[in-house]
Amino acid sequence: MNNEVCWTFEGMIKPGKLEDLYELLEEFVHVTKKEEKVLKYEFWINADKTSVFVLERFVDCDGAIAHVHNAGFLLPRLAECMEIQPFHILGNMSPEGKEMFGGLGAGFTEYVNGL
Repeated sequence: MNNEVCWTFEGMIKPGKLEDLYELLEEFVHVTKKEEKVLKYEFWINADKTSVFVLERFVDCDGAIAHVHNAGFLLPRLAECMEIQPFHILGNMSPEGKEMFGGLGAGFTEYVNGL
């Protein structure tokens, strides 16, 4: 079984915050690239620049937790720039991970089957 943990989420960009968001996303990437357990960390924007889509993937639950410890200080600024929609974490989370990400509004899934 795969131990990877990932999630995607969408955020609606608040009016007048697009440039602030671009700067903040650069900071998120700069801080995150030091992490050893990050596999994918990408931000995408729709054509009319009203929504951002985020894809994050980590080696395991510990990597996801480490990411929040490392980059979590930026989350209040992210909330100033966009309204984050509910999201689900794909992967098996520890009780610590569930408590941490549950506090951020995440839902959780359980692996069933796949390739």
